[in-house]
Amino acid sequence: MSGSVLRDPVLAQFSLLAERVAALAPVDYELPTRLPPWTVRELVAHVTRNLTALLRALDRPEPAGRSVELRDYYDKSAEVAGAVRERALADARAEVSWAGELRAAVDAARAALAGEPDERLVAVRLGSVSLGDFLITRCVEGVVHGLDLAAAVRAAPHSWVDPAAALVCAGHLAGRGARDGTPAEVTERAVHVGGVTLPVLDYIGWAAGRLPAPDPALAGIAPLIH
Repeated sequence: MSGSVLRDPVLAQFSLLAERVAALAPVDYELPTRLPPWTVRELVAHVTRNLTALLRALDRPEPAGRSVELRDYYDKSAEVAGAVRERALADARAEVSWAGELRAAVDAARAALAGEPDERLVAVRLGSVSLGDFLITRCVEGVVHGLDLAAAVRAAPHSWVDPAAALVCAGHLAGRGARDGTPAEVTERAVHVGGVTLPVLDYIGWAAGRLPAPDPALAGIAPLIH
């Protein structure tokens, strides 16, 4: 394989986020999010970090072997959640244009990913993973936080989420659900889980712990990521 098949969904999602962030008014940055204590400013800083982490990974020498499987990535990420929250609070104090920072990161990622195969290994904060697996996590981060930002600024959820990236995100969540006993079938328009059919973004919002169970049949099932 000569290049990454996951490059386009990642770039499309973060490009959309950059467009939406560029349209925010100064007052919007101070709005609270559903990830307290983060405001929109802190969340945008975190989203930007999500993408610059990819740039740093591609800039490092390729590791000799992998140490983290995709199925374990979000379990391990819980171990550093507190540090990630504190870093976003610190980052957001910087006197920078976050719209500009995010757009620059998208452009740099597009150049850095050119010709890189999904099979390439990269060293990231949680260990060594394949580039393809790390790009899946970037889709998850971009889509879930796109929904968080849409909720914060009271925008339609789909206006902050690229459809192709949403399907990559939903597919990963469905895989985690199958591992945990809640398998799901993902199609372009819906997700079938627990005898219930949900719109893709509703499934993501529920599976990521952002929305309450949309049906009694799903009540009591723990979020697949946090």
